[in-house]
Amino acid sequence: MVRFNFSVATRLFLACALLFSTACSSGSSSATYQKTVPIGVLAPLTGDLREKGEGIVAALDVGLPQVNRRLAAEDEDFRIRLVVKDTASDPATARTALSSLRSEGVRIVIGPVSSAECEELLPVADSLGMIMISPGSTASSLAIADDNLFRVTPDDSNQGQGTAALMWEKGFKAMVPLWRGDVWGDDLEKSIGNAFQGLGGAVLSGARFAPGSVDYTAQLDAVANQVADALATYGEGNVAVVLISYPTEAVPLLTGAATRPSLAKAGWFGSDGITLSSVVTASAEASAFAAQTKLLSPIFSREDVVLPLKRIVLNDRVLREKISMKLGHPAETTALGAWDALWLAARAYTDSGEEKDAAALKTALRAAAFDSVGLCGALSFNDAGDMQEGNYGYYGVKAKNAAYVWELRAAYQFELVPTPKIVDVTEPTLKGLDPPSEEVKIGALLSLTGGQSYAGRSVRSGLNAALEEINRYFSMYGYPVKLSLEIIDTGTDPERALSGFNTLADKGIKFIVGPLSSAECLRVLPPANTRGVVLVSPSSNAMQLAVPNDNLLRFVPSTAHEAAGIALLLHEQGIDSLAIMARDDIWGADLAEHVGQEFQATGGTVLDTVTYSTTAGSYTTELTRLSNALAGAATQNKALLVASFDEITEIIQQASAFPALATARWYGGDGSARNEKLAATSEAAAYAAARGFTCPVESFFSKHANQKNSIPKLVVMDDIEEAYGGTPHLHAYSGWDSLWIMAITLMDSEWSSNPTLLRQGVISASDSYIGMSNFMGLDDNGDRKYGDYAFYTLTGGNTGYQWDLFATYHFHPVLYLPPRLTYP
Repeated sequence: MVRFNFSVATRLFLACALLFSTACSSGSSSATYQKTVPIGVLAPLTGDLREKGEGIVAALDVGLPQVNRRLAAEDEDFRIRLVVKDTASDPATARTALSSLRSEGVRIVIGPVSSAECEELLPVADSLGMIMISPGSTASSLAIADDNLFRVTPDDSNQGQGTAALMWEKGFKAMVPLWRGDVWGDDLEKSIGNAFQGLGGAVLSGARFAPGSVDYTAQLDAVANQVADALATYGEGNVAVVLISYPTEAVPLLTGAATRPSLAKAGWFGSDGITLSSVVTASAEASAFAAQTKLLSPIFSREDVVLPLKRIVLNDRVLREKISMKLGHPAETTALGAWDALWLAARAYTDSGEEKDAAALKTALRAAAFDSVGLCGALSFNDAGDMQEGNYGYYGVKAKNAAYVWELRAAYQFELVPTPKIVDVTEPTLKGLDPPSEEVKIGALLSLTGGQSYAGRSVRSGLNAALEEINRYFSMYGYPVKLSLEIIDTGTDPERALSGFNTLADKGIKFIVGPLSSAECLRVLPPANTRGVVLVSPSSNAMQLAVPNDNLLRFVPSTAHEAAGIALLLHEQGIDSLAIMARDDIWGADLAEHVGQEFQATGGTVLDTVTYSTTAGSYTTELTRLSNALAGAATQNKALLVASFDEITEIIQQASAFPALATARWYGGDGSARNEKLAATSEAAAYAAARGFTCPVESFFSKHANQKNSIPKLVVMDDIEEAYGGTPHLHAYSGWDSLWIMAITLMDSEWSSNPTLLRQGVISASDSYIGMSNFMGLDDNGDRKYGDYAFYTLTGGNTGYQWDLFATYHFHPVLYLPPRLTYP
């Protein structure tokens, strides 16, 4: 495991502790609030587990502003403040700190970390009506139903099974435990031993040492003698020592073991108390012995290569790395668990109310966890209040550049697999560490003005948010490069888009986000093919552009899916006659044609289809024709579909002069969905709302059956919304995905400029990552394979007009076959 040292950790966590001791409100919203709600933090800022405390403080430093920003966005009348107490890694100190927190009005506590502290505090917490959410306690004996301790890790029965399985798979027939004598050590020693015996292995008595010991001579001698006897019985290569300790104990134990010849002939296994600890790797003697004996030590892990699923969740990675950057080295799951715990605590208060008793808060906490995915994975609690699934990564120590580092070598998977298993994994190899220059530029052709300005400005916010995160990733992993964006406003005009493309291509740029509209893509694609430039559009969807092997890739589905969804909605709403008005460009023509075909397939009648010039200012001729068509329809169940961009406001304003148009229900395409200008123009908005104006747009936040809510996704959504300064078009999120996939493709291709490699790299990466727009897989044409469309209806309210979710069209080939509509 690569580790970093960007800052002095002690200064970091003490500064953060001072920050957290005050009331804090953060976020882009200026909404007022009435009070702050204290959440306690019991962290080992000093003592044996100081490293764990540093991680917790860094995670909460990142998470607190995010939580309060979300509370503001949801118009909650309170904010969270954190009250931090140092447990000094000591149960007695932790007990005093817990009582102090209660006197300060705290009812939910993040922590403590160790099982010994939790064991000491649990009776007190129960008696005081306080709830503890531990990000690190794992002792099996603390898995108690209906108590006031929740743990965002599985209990140690899982780690025990994993370590036993790994030892057995590597051919060890006997184990000798050397363990810390507290509830955690005793439980884990028993879990590993029982599991190993169950596989057929022999477990010797080993040696137990008291917490706080300074001399381990007797224990090391006892273990050395037992190992020597076991080697005589089972043979060299068949005996393992299992070390269960804290890092400050592991160093003298490993150093002392190195002086005993029999112990150097055993294989060594550790526990989650020492894994990834810099205290261990800072000791050359302890690390050399760990490397010599091929020590493997587990930790509950969300590393991408440890997970049984091949897809990597980008928004999870972004937040893990933000915490790691704050910490100064990669954060392990105790820190990630603290971040999750903060969100669950805040959600428990929002869902139950701040004044509810412990029973109500526990119920709300369970419900929030059941419905959530955090940085530690699915947060559902079992009856004992512990996480019930996950995976362990097993790390070894190796020499690197005159120092020692942790390196991932194996995994125990028990999440989403029919049978738990050990798999060999290797530390991910970072590609592209030698970029061509200090700055690599990606172009963007965005409609910042003109008919798609809302989408263009929204995509820009998504790109800017992604750019900051990507450059943080580069810094975190030692890439000597920054990514930069050169954005050109196309004005939603194909000719300006062509001019902007040539400007970017002349500078040698080979990757361009955009253009946004299909008409612009149609104009720019031929020279992009000729000049070897790959276009990645987050919004173009004309069916005519679904062509294999060209240089246009699109992170949205083609209009064929949108048209099918519109036709199904019309049919389910009883519409039997339809008039269509469309922009006279490739997108408008495509949508009009496919909606007409799909609607007729349901038994409906298309009364008339008219097109209008994209530069028109008056729509009188077209509206007159549509008015006549609708007036002549015998049915009462008629509708008008307008495939338009920002000009929808002018079209509606002019439509008020034609009474027959008011007799139809109005629908639009994705070009005018959630349009800001229309909602802000009161006269046009009132007309549209009275006609039930409903438009679809690719939906990235639909919740499918059994799908949990992703907290990291919510946070990145808030980041993008903050960058936009309001509610962006949904294409902001496919824009975010586009830039991330481009960056990954550049790294994986070793910064290639070959358009064939870049195109194929984007398609391959889209299958390997999950982004803000969910599963991003592209088909052979380079278009999104599956997804959803959300239908929004413009409605009036006390504060003006707004777009509300009306229905969702699902066409995922696995989850929804045949496609169908669902309604909130």
